[in-house]
Amino acid sequence: MFNRNILIKSKGATAPLLFLTALFLLNATGCSQTQLSSEPGTANTKESTIKPGTKPETPPSVELHATGEIVYKGLEGGFFAFYSDDGKHYYPLNLDEEFKRSGLRVEIRAMLKPMVRTIAMHGTPIEIIDIQLIGRTPPKDDRL
Repeated sequence: MFNRNILIKSKGATAPLLFLTALFLLNATGCSQTQLSSEPGTANTKESTIKPGTKPETPPSVELHATGEIVYKGLEGGFFAFYSDDGKHYYPLNLDEEFKRSGLRVEIRAMLKPMVRTIAMHGTPIEIIDIQLIGRTPPKDDRL
C-alpha cells in the first residue's frame, strides 16, 4: 500500500519542490501589468492590460518654439542646457558643437521628449529640429 520509508526519505526534497512550485505560480500570475487612467477627474481604474514583451503607448511628441539662452551646467561632468525666456529649462539631446557655448541667445524649434531619461536629470529633454543664433549675452556658467 503506502510505504512510509519513501515519504521520510523524500521529506528533504519537499521544501525545495514547494518553493519552486510557488515561484512558478507567482511568475505565471504576475506577468501582466495594468495601466491606470491618469486623466483628471477620473478614478484610477483598469484601462488596459499591457502584455509581456510590449511597451505601453508613449504620448505623442509636442513641438516647442522658444527663444532663450544656452547655459553650461557643471553638474554630472558638465552639459549644456537651454533656458527659455519663459523660465523653463530643457536638456537638448542633439545640440550641435557650434552652439555649445554658454551665453548664446538662440531661437529653437524642437520636439519635447518627456519619456527620455538622461544622466543629467536637468530640464525636459528636447530633440532640436532647427536652431538659429540671435545674439550673445555674457556667459552664465557653473564652472568653478
